[in-house]
Amino acid sequence: MLDNSRSTNWPRRNWPFGDDLKAHAGQPLKIIVSHRPSWLVNVALRNPKFALHQLARRYGVQYVIAGHLHQMLHLALDGVTYVSMPSSGGHLRLSGAYEDGWFFGYAMVVVHGNSVDFRIQELGSPHGEGRTTKLTDWGMAGLVKSDRPKSTPAK
Repeated sequence: MLDNSRSTNWPRRNWPFGDDLKAHAGQPLKIIVSHRPSWLVNVALRNPKFALHQLARRYGVQYVIAGHLHQMLHLALDGVTYVSMPSSGGHLRLSGAYEDGWFFGYAMVVVHGNSVDFRIQELGSPHGEGRTTKLTDWGMAGLVKSDRPKSTPAK
């Protein structure tokens, strides 16, 4: 876990997980968790030439997970999955609509050997409708598929 809550910059000299990744290079599953998704612009623009992504690729990191935005987003670049988690209590921004990734919730993560299953859970009433989705149901702009009409923004 890297605390980058005070800055979006990740100077290489302050990467405490670099040595960890080296020491655990043989482990089949690696996840980097941080506060801010400082990777978001690079991944959205499909730019693989940023230091964190290069480190993740070098050591076989499968997932890079962050919070801070309070918006559920799911992106991938060169075999690395990037996840911005929904709000766990902080305010919702922009549209405030569930389909746009703005909701109060959490993830249940189950590891099966080398694979990981994410279940994204929206809180129930009064803060949401208790909907459950898979990570793959989400994309760069929110919910990728939905059988329901657009919801009313959360308050």
